Amino acid sequence: MSARRARLRGFTLVEVLIVLVLTSLITLTLFSAFRTGIKAWSTAENHLQRVEGARQLLNVMHRHLLQAAPVILLFPDRSELAFSGTAYSLRYVAPLSMSAGSELYVVELFSGEDGSPGVWGSFVPYTPEGMDPASTDAEASLISEDLRLSFLYYGATDESGEETGWTDSWIGRTAFPQLVRISFTGGRSAMPPVVMRVGAG
Repeated sequence: MSARRARLRGFTLVEVLIVLVLTSLITLTLFSAFRTGIKAWSTAENHLQRVEGARQLLNVMHRHLLQAAPVILLFPDRSELAFSGTAYSLRYVAPLSMSAGSELYVVELFSGEDGSPGVWGSFVPYTPEGMDPASTDAEASLISEDLRLSFLYYGATDESGEETGWTDSWIGRTAFPQLVRISFTGGRSAMPPVVMRVGAG
């Protein structure tokens, strides 16, 4: 009879407490691992979005700079080589990737010189007859609000014909630079500088 009574008796309070403590520990461990996984996924997703925008812009610039056309822009008061740049701006003429028939566009990319983040761009169709003053004042579009661009140019020579190395200005020149160094900074991300060749030659 005592064996039958032991079978019907059930669990003691100590046994139930031990099971509850073990179940709580297992649940807490699983929840903590799940939360850590979600946080890592979110961090990776945010990083990818920041880097992907810069990578796409670099791909477009790489294609454009290789296809840059050595054309002269005619303004009402002057003429100059279409390729021109400062430390925070770059202008060139190249076909846009989505334009029909490889139509040439004057592309201008720039960031704020005061150090504020943001990359803006304007894209105006190129006409050999001359630049319309209204088109030179075309409204720029915001390309990225958290990135910042800066440029260096290689291939300048001094009066004696000696190469001067990297410079942060390419204005009033009669030829392309050999290389352009593009640095991206901004937000919580930074990419290493990228050096690109200009023109297919």
